[in-house]
Amino acid sequence: MKRNIRTIIKLGTALMVLALASTSFAQTVAERRAAARQRAEENIRYLNELMAKAQAEAEAQRAARPPIDPAVAKQRAEEAAAARWAWIQQEIVPWLHTDERFPDGNVADDASRTAVATANLLALADALGQKAAKDKEEVEEFSKRTGFPTFIHKEDGGVTAIVRIENGIPLANTTQNAAAADTVSTDEFGRAAAPD
Repeated sequence: MKRNIRTIIKLGTALMVLALASTSFAQTVAERRAAARQRAEENIRYLNELMAKAQAEAEAQRAARPPIDPAVAKQRAEEAAAARWAWIQQEIVPWLHTDERFPDGNVADDASRTAVATANLLALADALGQKAAKDKEEVEEFSKRTGFPTFIHKEDGGVTAIVRIENGIPLANTTQNAAAADTVSTDEFGRAAAPD
C-alpha cells in the first residue's frame, strides 16, 4: 500500500512539473506563482483524498481479519522455532561440528586435544631452537671468515646484530631505541625525570 501511495505522489509531482513546464513563458512571475499555487493545492487535495481512501481500505482489511488467538500464535512460533532448529541440526551441525579423530580412529576430547597441541608446540619449539642454533653457528663462521662483527653498538645506544646468513648475505636485526623514544615522547619523560 505504501508503494502505491509513493507511486501516486510521484505521479502527482510529475504532473505538477509537466503542468509548470507547459505554461507560457510570457506570463508574468506573479501569474506563474498563482497558477503554480493553484495546481499545487489541487494536487494536494487529490493526494489527501487518495490517502484517506487508502487508509479507509487498510482499516477495512484490518477489521475483516479474524482476531489472533495468543495461544495459537505462541504454538505456531514454537513450531517454527522447532522446525528451524531441526533444519540447523540436519543441515549445519554435521559439517560445523564434526568429530575430530586421531589416525587410530579415536575421537579427540579436550584433554587429548590439549596433549596433541602441547606436543606440536614442543616440536615446533625444538625445531625453531635447532634452526636458531644453526643460524648462530653460520653467523659466527661468517664473522670469523670475514672479520665482520656479529654485534654493532650504535652511537644512539641501539644494537645491530646479524641473526642469520641467507645465500651468503648477512641479515641483521637492529633496534631503533632513540627514534622510537622520540616518536612516542618517552625521551621527554626521561629528561623530565633526570636531575639537572
